[in-house]
Amino acid sequence: MKKPIWGILLSAVFAAVSLVPMTITVQADSEKVVTLGADLNEDQKDAVLRYFGVLGQQNVRMLTITNQDEREHLASYVPIEQIGTRTFSCALVNPTSSGGIRVRTANLNWVTGNMIASTLSTSGVKNCEVLAAAPFEVSGTGALTGVIMAYEEASGTTLDPAKKDIAAQELVATTTLANTVGQTDATNIVNEIKIQVIEEQVADPVQVEQIVENVIINESPSALPEEDRELLNELANRIAQQQYDYEEMKETLERVEQNVNADVNVNVDENAEEAAPGSGSIMDSVDENAFGYEVVTTTTEEPEEEIREAAENDAPESGAEQSSQDDPFEIVSTDSYTEESQSEEQTDSFTDGSETEEQSVPEHPQETVSTEIAQLPLDDDTVKIFPGEGDNASGAGVLRIRVAADNVAPAAGEDGSFGEIVVSGPMTYGEILLQDAFDPTAYDSTIVALQKTGDTELEALGWSEGTDIFINLGKVFAFSDDPANRYTIDIRNLMLVQTGDDGTVTAEGVLNKAVTVYVDQAGLAFDMSDISEMKAGSTVRGHIIMPADPEDGSAVCKAYIDCPSGIVFTVGEDGRSFIAELQQAGDAGVIVNIAEDGENFVPYALTIPVLQNDF
Repeated sequence: MKKPIWGILLSAVFAAVSLVPMTITVQADSEKVVTLGADLNEDQKDAVLRYFGVLGQQNVRMLTITNQDEREHLASYVPIEQIGTRTFSCALVNPTSSGGIRVRTANLNWVTGNMIASTLSTSGVKNCEVLAAAPFEVSGTGALTGVIMAYEEASGTTLDPAKKDIAAQELVATTTLANTVGQTDATNIVNEIKIQVIEEQVADPVQVEQIVENVIINESPSALPEEDRELLNELANRIAQQQYDYEEMKETLERVEQNVNADVNVNVDENAEEAAPGSGSIMDSVDENAFGYEVVTTTTEEPEEEIREAAENDAPESGAEQSSQDDPFEIVSTDSYTEESQSEEQTDSFTDGSETEEQSVPEHPQETVSTEIAQLPLDDDTVKIFPGEGDNASGAGVLRIRVAADNVAPAAGEDGSFGEIVVSGPMTYGEILLQDAFDPTAYDSTIVALQKTGDTELEALGWSEGTDIFINLGKVFAFSDDPANRYTIDIRNLMLVQTGDDGTVTAEGVLNKAVTVYVDQAGLAFDMSDISEMKAGSTVRGHIIMPADPEDGSAVCKAYIDCPSGIVFTVGEDGRSFIAELQQAGDAGVIVNIAEDGENFVPYALTIPVLQNDF
């Protein structure tokens, strides 16, 4: 199964934005921060620190980034199988007071210096020096993960979350666009749009769209599909709304423009690029011999084409095989590679980096983890759909796919789609594309949640482990004037994958399943705009679904709610509205008692899901 690079890069940026647990060694009075990939051995870490020129220094703060950190904090943003399995690449960050953003990379064969510089500028960084490297060739997502986090540590500031989110979107747009026009042209197009939108302080969406179209016409070497244009328009409009200060970003934006298009004559203050003697610039501290062999290098100080002239069509090679022209990122997709690619000598023989030292380092180690993928059974014994066949779904509105396996997540199929749900019944739903729920480029927490099945539910099903996928359908199942009270929920072509603890995909299967549910003219409707509102510890409002009172006043509908545990309901004076305190996670059994004549109550049984409070 293909794992597109944008999913991995997106995970890297979100890790930089939201990563919290980490191993931290703090040295006082320091402005420099190093991030180290946790999967490096000690010799490899020393080699990286030697390359950075900080080996043995005591005034450097160090952060260790683990892949498990990324997995724990990215499950809500990115499908698990698209998060890399290991972290090898590293970064050294030094905030500066002028000179824009200057970046140098080594052994990163996808993430370039210009890419890092552009992402940092969008996230709100104005002046900074960055070294990003690994002791052998990897994609570089681990380094990118740490750069923003390291900058915040080093500068003692917290960047605007909205701008960090836009930076993630920019990276997605750039890497997606690269599938069509190549990496360098993609960087150039995105950067040129940023320059024009920010410099001209454009805010009107019509003007923004015109800028995007003009840049595409002038800068794109080939026609762009409509989805790429939409991606660029959405990014440009979000940038326009932030009111960036062009003067603060000018140096970096123009340097990137100069580097990705050698024919453009841009006036960049070259004196500002070079650090003054004795300034302690990390760009001058690099030990070129630290890894003991020639490395793949990019830098914001020189045109990108000259640096990567050996790369054909902007697609780096892999050790095992060349990526196909149609999918140039299939091999270079994570920050890890197969253990078979690296011998024991390659793992442990980093010494002083001298040219005479005999080292067998892979020229282009393959970065995907090789494993046999089994068939994930998706029959009635392993997959349950709630509401289920014949259930009373009145007021449910939330579809649950419960799988009898741990570490399960939706994934893109070979056609890149995540499948669809078609709901038909008294109310019109139409087709629900799961792309909107599970695609990392369009992930929306208002409609999807993923978490392990609770102990009570596991025990009831006789399962030892499981995963719940919650999908907010956007409308509650409710009875209408149509006498038919049956809905059909049809799930089509949803691929589910299971991963090991290291993130490797171990099994996969395609879910096609339809269930028929019924609704009564009674139920509950929760007023939620985000599915996370239905989590333990929250208080939500709603109303009771029941027949309308007769216009002649001959009877008045009354209702009360019973819930033994999980939710406490307080019904309003109008007899229809309620406030629900969600006290504990799990399936809450609720009885809605309705009296159409105001006296004789009829019970209606419902099951209301309450999410875990750590969602």
